[in-house]
Amino acid sequence: MPGVRVREDSAEQSDPSEPEEPEREEEAMRMSESGELKSTPVCPHCGHIERDAWEMDFGPGFEGEIETDCGSCGREYIVSRIVHVSYKSAVLQEMGDGS
Repeated sequence: MPGVRVREDSAEQSDPSEPEEPEREEEAMRMSESGELKSTPVCPHCGHIERDAWEMDFGPGFEGEIETDCGSCGREYIVSRIVHVSYKSAVLQEMGDGS
C-alpha cells in the first residue's frame, strides 16, 4: 500500500447490482465533498475508492487518523476511522427439568 503514515495526533467480489466503477467514483466524490461517512476511504481529490482499508495501520485502538497517498492519483489525504458499537440483550430462556 503506497505511503501510509500514522499521524502522531491521533477481497471484494464484484456485484452485478452495483454501479460501474466510474459511477461509483463519482458518487464517492459527492459523498466525500459533503463529509458523509462511508464504509471505505475515498480520495477527496479524484474519488478513488480504497479497497484495502483493512491494511491501513491506524495505530492502537479501534479509532484513528492517518495521512495516506491515493493509490490512483498519488495525492496525499487524511483518513479517519470512526467505530460505532451496538449491543443487543435478550432474556436467557431456562430449560425445564423434564418432570
